[in-house]
Amino acid sequence: YRANDPNANTAVVEMLRVMILDKNGNSLSDNALAATLSGLHVRVNGDTANAFNPRANPVEIDLSNANSAVIDPDGSVTLTVGLSLKNNPAAQEIRLAFVDSSISVVDSVSRQSLPIVDAATGQPIDGRFRSAPLVILSSDFQEYAHNYPNPFRAGDPSQPTHITYFLNQPGNVEIKVYALTGDLVFKKSFAAGQQHATAGPQEVQWDGRNEKGEVVRNGVYVCVITAGSNSAKFRIAVAK
Repeated sequence: YRANDPNANTAVVEMLRVMILDKNGNSLSDNALAATLSGLHVRVNGDTANAFNPRANPVEIDLSNANSAVIDPDGSVTLTVGLSLKNNPAAQEIRLAFVDSSISVVDSVSRQSLPIVDAATGQPIDGRFRSAPLVILSSDFQEYAHNYPNPFRAGDPSQPTHITYFLNQPGNVEIKVYALTGDLVFKKSFAAGQQHATAGPQEVQWDGRNEKGEVVRNGVYVCVITAGSNSAKFRIAVAK
């Protein structure tokens, strides 16, 4: 936007439109959107603009009152999009996408709409930005418990697997990993209130070594997580 012209007017980001896509890349229906999101917000440097209980796709966020959404001729602005979910959301996997006319930017004086292009190619950016899949996990203990990546490479300190679980309240936690033969190969215990035993999502890393420090063999292992009266079991695959 005339970045080399010191006399150019500032630009104002007035509107952001975010399309919510389903796991197949299709637009989420308005009903599914309303049953999935309780809010969508955009943080513009120090300011936040909100859309509460969005009912139509794409979701529109009015940024006209966000003072930090003003761009100097040689400046920039950072927009960060965040989501709030309904309890038991209808969609289990979504993506965010910027679609046609997704960002409205105007000249602060003339109010003329300004095109937005890729600085390197000069081509419009509409429709070119799409997030990675966002998988919505249930807070139910058994449904949430899992590990990633799976399979993983045992013995590689840069690529451990992350054993994850969700606690509704602090409680004693015990994690055990067994070989299919029933032999215990890994164990961790945490007392209520300690790290990994407080309310909320938790992650514990396993590097694929047994209690003797030996790298386990390729194959399938069974992870059992116990937290109070809750327990979950799932399989972990090891590949070297």
